[in-house]
Amino acid sequence: MRSAKNLALVGMILLLLPVGLEAAVAVQCAKLVDFSQYRTFAWRQGTPALDPEVEKMIRDSIQRQLLAKGLTRVEGEADLLVSTYARVGSETREDVDILDMPQRWAGESESTGTSGEYLREFDVGTLVVDMLDGNTRLNVWRGTATRVLSSHSKASQKRIDKAARKMFESFPAEAN
Repeated sequence: MRSAKNLALVGMILLLLPVGLEAAVAVQCAKLVDFSQYRTFAWRQGTPALDPEVEKMIRDSIQRQLLAKGLTRVEGEADLLVSTYARVGSETREDVDILDMPQRWAGESESTGTSGEYLREFDVGTLVVDMLDGNTRLNVWRGTATRVLSSHSKASQKRIDKAARKMFESFPAEAN
């Protein structure tokens, strides 16, 4: 009976876990800028992800969103200059073992313990997308997403796409 309760509790925790690790997205926009004037965009050097595969995922995802908003990608001079900044790091969080089961955690050496408090390290990846006015070179739009990138590139694709959609769902205007 006890193992059935533990199994049910583990299932509930696993269902709730992604909620706490959901990407946090914020957008800042220059309020006095008429975004309907922007029709083209070009990529500008930012801080690429360390993994070239992840950098390609980021650019492809952002580009899909911009194209869906009616902007056209060009090489060279453009109405908007787009750059991305990608950083993967880690964050240490305190966890409490509520299952009274042996747990593994990372420290200077791996060890096993039973119920109690312990520290666990999680990947935390931040993606920043900046858009500069092509003429003035002033930043007119910024999207920031945390908990998007990880050191495991295959796990990043869905989070990158979801964060990009969320960033651009309120993009100020569609180009005509």
